Amino acid sequence: MGKGANANGGDYPALVNASTFYSIDVIRLLLNAGANPNHAAEVKVDLAGPIRKLMDEEKAKGKKGNKYMVKAYEDQLAKMPAGNSMTFTALGNVLTNTNCEECVELLLNAGAKTDFKSPIGGGNAVQ
Repeated sequence: MGKGANANGGDYPALVNASTFYSIDVIRLLLNAGANPNHAAEVKVDLAGPIRKLMDEEKAKGKKGNKYMVKAYEDQLAKMPAGNSMTFTALGNVLTNTNCEECVELLLNAGAKTDFKSPIGGGNAVQ
C-alpha cells in the first residue's frame, strides 16, 4: 500500500479481518492494493481443551460422577479433528458474520474460492 505495507501480511490478514465487519470500502481498498482473497488466517487453539476439562472434572467426582457424561465427552473427543487450529477466509467471514452482498461480490470477482471448509461444522461456502 502507499507506505509499503504488505496487503497479505500477518497471521490474520487485514482482508480476513475487514470481511468480518462489513467493511466494503476497506475490502475494496485491500483488493486494489493486491490482497489475496484466498490468503487465510490460521488461529492456533486447543479445540479439545474445554471438553477434556469437563471430562476430567466429572471423573474427579469418583463414584458421584456421571458415567454417561464421561462417555459423552469421550465420544465427542474421539470425533474431533486432530489439529489444533482453525482457518478463516475473507469469504467465509463475510458469509458467516455479515449479510453484505457487495462484499461477497467483491471477493468472488477477485477470485475468492468457495471450496474452503468452515472452521465450525465443515462444509463449503455454497452448501
